[in-house]
Amino acid sequence: WQGVPVPFFFNEGSASAFGTMKMRDDDVVMCSLGKAGTTWVHKILFLLLHGLDEQGNSIDATEGGVNANGQTYPEGLPLQRGMPAPTDADAAQIEERRRKFFGEWAWPDLEGQSSPRLFSTHLFGQFLPAQLLAQEGTGKLIVVLRNLKDVLASLHFFQGEAKDGWHGNEHGPGSLARFIADDCPNAYGSSFTWISEMDKVVEALQPTGRVCVVYYEALQLGLPMQVKRLAAFLGVSLSQAKLDALTAAVSFNKMKAAPGKASLMLRKGGIGDWMNHLDEASWARFDAAFDLALEKSRLAEPFRFFQASQVSGLPPPKHEWTSAVDPREWSSFTRATLEDGLVVRDGLIVRKASNPSFVRPTSEFLGVVQPPGTTSALFEAEPGRYHLFVAGGFSLGPG
Repeated sequence: WQGVPVPFFFNEGSASAFGTMKMRDDDVVMCSLGKAGTTWVHKILFLLLHGLDEQGNSIDATEGGVNANGQTYPEGLPLQRGMPAPTDADAAQIEERRRKFFGEWAWPDLEGQSSPRLFSTHLFGQFLPAQLLAQEGTGKLIVVLRNLKDVLASLHFFQGEAKDGWHGNEHGPGSLARFIADDCPNAYGSSFTWISEMDKVVEALQPTGRVCVVYYEALQLGLPMQVKRLAAFLGVSLSQAKLDALTAAVSFNKMKAAPGKASLMLRKGGIGDWMNHLDEASWARFDAAFDLALEKSRLAEPFRFFQASQVSGLPPPKHEWTSAVDPREWSSFTRATLEDGLVVRDGLIVRKASNPSFVRPTSEFLGVVQPPGTTSALFEAEPGRYHLFVAGGFSLGPG
């Protein structure tokens, strides 16, 4: 569809209707990368918006609604209610599979939700509602991401392991070759392309205050804090009782044990399962493809910490040091900092290309850091950051 591989349940009419629908000010669109925590974040959002009152009790009126038992993708629904059943055997089988995920719902059911409406989708970039993407548009966008090595591992085991394993490229979307290919045939195409396109969307919408990026890893490491962050973004109240009830309701074991869609979609949860699979050479292929496609991606930058098998630049254990040890021969390291609570590479101090013989060029800094707001400063101090420069020998000048 418009150059993008689509899943078996895809409905072009409904996808187009979603893209052109009239947005309301309080509409919420959750756009998630596949296998990045879609089911989990949808549940969190539904409970925040409709499922729980301030005392932490379930709201009965929302039970059985279009989004109550899991995400219902607009692109996975028939455009109208009461569409005739397919007569072709293959088409009938596909429709049976589709209804397993989305039941009898149709696009008018999703469009006709009471406010605030919640739309969950894997569609990305230009395929999102035009009125959402417009600078003077309406509605709020929540982007859900996860480190891509865990995405691949989750995809590999989704609904059974691929018949030709990790290194095949025919029977399963979770093969390494398919995942890192430029022309990835998986549903919704390449994850690299998906993120690149969403980089543009997030950058464009950030000045409007209508976009929020959520990382699966941040949810795993600090769920209550991330729920508070989402509630603040959505402008909904969140009492302690509601927060406690919500975090209990979205625990992995609780959702996995519940009947319905979640039990089908959830496998293991957690961070770093990719380390249990493939070998170093295979992950090196992944890293090369990742760097080529997403080196300058702001959305993908926090992935790097979770996609690294070890911390770079650590010196050997002290008991192995001898008089012959030259620290300049130790492996180089990547300078890091925190951004929105996640570890990212720190570009404040750049490599000095004029001294390639220095093994740790990021440690060498020749220049002046100016106060914040200094016009035309080459290096400008960041508010809230402490700068510490240490050298073996230096001069403070006269006096």
